[in-house]
Amino acid sequence: MKYVYVENGTKVPEAGFGQCGILKKVYHVPALSHCLISVAALTKEGMTVTFREQGATIHKGFSGLKFRDINGLLVDGLYKVSLVTFELCTMAPHVYCLAHNEIGREPMECNLLSENARLDPISQIHYKFGHPSAIKTRHIYKYYNLPGIRKLEIKAFEFLKNCKLCRLAKATRSLFKGTVARAAIMGKCWYADIKGSFEQKSLVHGNKYVFGIIESKTRLLIQYYI
Repeated sequence: MKYVYVENGTKVPEAGFGQCGILKKVYHVPALSHCLISVAALTKEGMTVTFREQGATIHKGFSGLKFRDINGLLVDGLYKVSLVTFELCTMAPHVYCLAHNEIGREPMECNLLSENARLDPISQIHYKFGHPSAIKTRHIYKYYNLPGIRKLEIKAFEFLKNCKLCRLAKATRSLFKGTVARAAIMGKCWYADIKGSFEQKSLVHGNKYVFGIIESKTRLLIQYYI
């Protein structure tokens, strides 16, 4: 088994390796919560890296690879390249999904990925099973006897309570009271809402939700069953 040495001198096991975009050899280290890029590995392939006071840029240099300059920012003493920026600049496979804007269109953002996404084993299971609670994620680990962590203490799962995607998805809204004035121009203002999930699914397609869109002036209602 091969190991990777981190800053504090600890060695962590490597689970495997592969290729990702312009990176010809990428190591999979489950114990690391973030991706790390080796400057030495980049320059060895002919790429160049320029450091500035507030950031850094990866250029294709003499590598012969086709990608746009990748810009990173200096954050807490480390140069950080966002996952979205890396994928868009290197044309990684994920860039072709509908969550991205067209190449060259700004801003560079993805509606699927979170900048705060983690790569540790607990977070990966949390994402794959639809963001269950910390207690349920721990139960899934115990029930399926999944590898990746040594101790199944509840404290090891507490950080899931701060999952950004969970907070957005489970946000609640205030009660709506009174009436809303109709818009003066038809089509200028629309309202949307979703209702469900229903215990009894629809008989034909098994839908559990109703998504409605209302035009403000005419009160035209369009419904989709999900």
